[in-house]
Amino acid sequence: MTEKNMGIKICRVFATISIVLCHLIVKMEFIPYFSAISQLLSVGVPMFIIISGFLYGRKAAEEASHSTGVKHFYFGRFLRVSIPCYIWSVFIFIITIGKEPINTIIVLLNLQGLPWLCDCFGIDGGNYLAHTWFVTIILICYLFTPVLRRIVDRVKIYQLIIALIVCCLLCFVGVHLLLVFLYAFSYYFAYKKKNNKINIKLIFTLFIFAVVIRLIGKYYFDNSVIYDSIISIVTLSVIAFSIIILICYLTKFTLIFSLLKKSKFIEFVDNHSYSIYLIHYSLISLLFYHFNFWIAIFAFFIITPVLAVGLDYLVRILNSKLCSFKSF
Repeated sequence: MTEKNMGIKICRVFATISIVLCHLIVKMEFIPYFSAISQLLSVGVPMFIIISGFLYGRKAAEEASHSTGVKHFYFGRFLRVSIPCYIWSVFIFIITIGKEPINTIIVLLNLQGLPWLCDCFGIDGGNYLAHTWFVTIILICYLFTPVLRRIVDRVKIYQLIIALIVCCLLCFVGVHLLLVFLYAFSYYFAYKKKNNKINIKLIFTLFIFAVVIRLIGKYYFDNSVIYDSIISIVTLSVIAFSIIILICYLTKFTLIFSLLKKSKFIEFVDNHSYSIYLIHYSLISLLFYHFNFWIAIFAFFIITPVLAVGLDYLVRILNSKLCSFKSF
């Protein structure tokens, strides 16, 4: 395994743990500033988007041909993203005795993330599947990936800046495309930076700058469009981007690389990161509703890895059958 691959693996593990802790800490009201800590830990979501864009951008940079295999790409992403979400949604529907049928149907149609794109949509995944909005967003990003592959060579920096400004302005009319832009930018960055060194000092400076701007923005513009839809998303994206670059940089050191490479915990979380993401929020909602805090916490850390392994096992079986059907 190369340092570059290990860096991405650690970033994925970091993002997974951040998101889990983000939703757990909401239940820990005894922790000072628990709400602010939870907001910062939500950095895991843009990290996942950046990692996805980065990996496809780097893959495009390494390909000699511009052939995209669009149908194969779409089918593969559907199997990877939608099938686990469908299985988990049906499981939650069954164990809650059909408590949220409409929300479950919305998730099965992959529509639950539409309110994150436009304020005019009033649908979501309900109490147990609200976090699956990410599935809708990442599928939309994947929808445009073949297009990015065809135009990335012609895109200029000033065009990206214009696109960013347009996305920010659209927030004022209830259209939110900053996360989709983040994916496209990550794709572009990986494609263009394939042989260039990264200025670590600059990245660290951007990290500090984003944290400061976020704090100032919250103090002066909290509960406004400019903070909730622009400053919070942009600064969190910059923080996420900085963390990924810094982690990838640190894994270049031989000692750190050797230690991380032997970690079974990192290997497990990386292999089951998406399943853990799908499971954790629903499980938190279920456990903390029925049990006291400490029992719920204990049960959460025991049940989550078991369910993640089981979900991935079912996904492999179903995907293999779907692939066989497609080939037939």
